Amino acid sequence: MNATPATTATKLRRGRSLRQDLVWWTWSLVTLTFVAFAFAAYLMVFSPMVDQLAASAMHQGSHVAREQIEGLFAQIDRVANDAREWGRNRNYNLDDVWQFNHLFIPFLSRRPRIAALLFAEDSGRELMLQKMPNGEWHNRITDIPKSGNRQQWLQWRDLDTLRAEDWRDSNYDPRLRPWYQGVMGLERNDGVYWTDPYLVLTTQEPGITASVRWRDPVTQHGYVAALDLKLLDLSRFTRQLTISPNGRVAVILPDGRLLGLPRHPGIRDDADLKPGMLKTAAEQGLTYLATGIDQWREAGRPTDRIHFFRTNRERWVSYFLPVELRNQKLFIVAMAPRADFIPLTTRDSLIFIILFAAVLVLAFLVANRLARRVAQPLEALVADSKRIGRLELEQPVEPPRSWREVDALAGAHEHMRHMLLANRRELEQATSPWSARSPSVPGNWRGRSRRPRKPLSPRACSWPTCRTKSAPR
Repeated sequence: MNATPATTATKLRRGRSLRQDLVWWTWSLVTLTFVAFAFAAYLMVFSPMVDQLAASAMHQGSHVAREQIEGLFAQIDRVANDAREWGRNRNYNLDDVWQFNHLFIPFLSRRPRIAALLFAEDSGRELMLQKMPNGEWHNRITDIPKSGNRQQWLQWRDLDTLRAEDWRDSNYDPRLRPWYQGVMGLERNDGVYWTDPYLVLTTQEPGITASVRWRDPVTQHGYVAALDLKLLDLSRFTRQLTISPNGRVAVILPDGRLLGLPRHPGIRDDADLKPGMLKTAAEQGLTYLATGIDQWREAGRPTDRIHFFRTNRERWVSYFLPVELRNQKLFIVAMAPRADFIPLTTRDSLIFIILFAAVLVLAFLVANRLARRVAQPLEALVADSKRIGRLELEQPVEPPRSWREVDALAGAHEHMRHMLLANRRELEQATSPWSARSPSVPGNWRGRSRRPRKPLSPRACSWPTCRTKSAPR
C-alpha cells in the first residue's frame, strides 16, 4: 500500500535554516581569521619585538651603568696615582701632620665618595686622615716602633683648629691589613690594588679600598697610600638607575653578595641600606634577584646576553654585565618584568578592542547581506516548487536574478513546468473522445466496454523520467 503525500511529508527531516547557517559560518570564519591573524602576528612580530625592546633597554641601561661605575672607580684610580706621585716627590711625610692635612683635606673635600686616606710605611708607622659626617677631620697616628699599641687621635674642627687630642690602645698594625698586603703582592710597582669589600674598621660601614705603593730612593723604605671608598654611594647610585617602570639595577660580587643594592620599596634611606650590604639577594628577601642570579649561575654565568626567567608566575628579563676593576671583578645586574616593555597602554588596548568589535559587527552585517542574497532566490524557487507540486503550472518560474548556478536551477524548474504542462494538455486531449460518448451508456458499462488506459499522475512520476503516455485508440 502506497504512502500518502501527507505521510511522506511528515517523514522528511526538517533541516536548519540556510540563511542562519550562512550568517553564522561567515561570521565565524571572519572571526577565526581575525583571531588567527592576531595570534600569528603576536608570535611572529609582536613577541619578538617585545624581546628586542627588552634587550635594547637592558643593554643600554647596563652599559650606561657600567660607564658610570667605571668612571667612579677610575676617579679613585687617578686619586691613588696622584697620591703616589706626591709621595715619590716627598710632598708629604709621616712626621708633618699639618702639611699632610693641608695637602689632602682640600683635595678630599671635593671628592665626597672617599671616606679616608691612609699613608703607611713598611716599619709599621701610619698616618690616617678621615672625614667625619659632622664635617670634622680626624687623624690617627700609629707608630709601632715607638708607641707600640698606643695610637694618637687628633680631632680637627677645621683645617687649622685642633679640637681634641687623645690616646687609645689598639693592636692595629697597618702591615697586616688587606690593602697593604695586597698591593705589596703586586708584580708591578705602578699598579693599583683593590681589596675585597669589607666593613670599615672605624665606621663599620661597607667599603672598598684602593692602594698603591712606592719606594723612597733615599731611605729605601716602602710606602703605601690607600683610599677608602664608601659603598653606600654605590647603592645610592644603583637605586637611582631606571631601565623600566619596574626595572632594577644592582652590583654584585662573583659570589653573589650585593655590592650595590637595587631600588626597592623597603629601602628608603642609608639606615635601610647598611644592613643589606654584602649580603646575598636571598638573605635580603629580593626573590626576583635571587632567582635570576641562580639561573644565571646554572647557565654558566654568561655575560652581555639577555636571559628570561619566571618568578612568582611572572616572566622577567635579566642582563649581566662584567666590570673589570683591576684585580677585582664585579657584575652589573639589570632585571625587569617583561611586561614593562610591551608597547601597549590602556588606551591602545581599548582601541584594539573597539576595532575588534567593529570588525565583528561589520562581518555580521556583510554575512547577513550575503545570506539574504543567497536565500532570497532559493526561497522563491521553493515557493515555485510547491506551486508546481500543486500542478499550478500556468505561472512561469521567474525568481530574482542571482548567481549562474541558481539561474540554472530556476531554468530547470521552468523546463520541468513546461514539460508537465505539455503532458497535462496531451492527457486532456487524449481523454476527451471518451468523455464525449453517449450519456445513455452507463458509466460503469462504458468503462467495461472499452476503458482507456489511465494516464500517469504527475505525482507518480518524476521529471525528466516521466514520459507522456497517450490513451489507446
